[in-house]
Amino acid sequence: MSGDMATDQVNGNGSVSEEPMDTTEVTRSEHFPALLEAGLPQNVAEKLDELYVAGLVAHSDLDERAIEALKEFNEDGALQVLAQFKESDLSHVQNKSAFLCGVMKTYRQREKQGTKVTDSTKGPDEAKIKELLDRTNYTLDVTTGQRKYGGPPPESVYSGAQPNAGTEVRFQRKSHCQAEV
Repeated sequence: MSGDMATDQVNGNGSVSEEPMDTTEVTRSEHFPALLEAGLPQNVAEKLDELYVAGLVAHSDLDERAIEALKEFNEDGALQVLAQFKESDLSHVQNKSAFLCGVMKTYRQREKQGTKVTDSTKGPDEAKIKELLDRTNYTLDVTTGQRKYGGPPPESVYSGAQPNAGTEVRFQRKSHCQAEV
C-alpha cells in the first residue's frame, strides 16, 4: 500500500485534506487577566496585551482612567484606537496614559464629524524635525499635546551670554481623558 493510499483510507473519503493547524503560541503578559477583569472585551484586552508584550507600553504606564475610557468604546472603535496608538512614535512621550486618552478623544471627535476614522492624519515630518534638531543641537521633549524646545543654544550657534536656566519655549494643548456620552 502506498503512502497516498494509506492517507486516502485514513481520511475515509478518498481525498487528502490538508488543513493547516494554528500552532502559534500566543504569549500573554501577567497583566492580561487584569485587563479582562477590568471589563475590556476579549479582543481589546488581547490587542492591548500585545502592546505590553511588545514593550511599546507597560501596564503601569496606563492608569485606571485610560482603561475605563477604553471600555466606553465599542469593540471596533477600541481596536482602531489601539492600532493608532501602536502606530504612534512613543519614544518621546512621557505620559502614555494621557497620550492614549488623547488618541481616544481625537477618535471620538472625528467619529462625530463623520470623518473616516481609520485614516490617520500624521503630524509633521519626523525626518525634517530630526534634521532641524541635529543641525541646531536643540532637544525635543514631546508629551501629549505639547512640545518643549529649550535649553541654552549650543556655542556653535550662539557664542554670547547664555540665557538663565529654565529658559524655554513651550507649546501646549491640554487633553483630558474623559468619556463622552
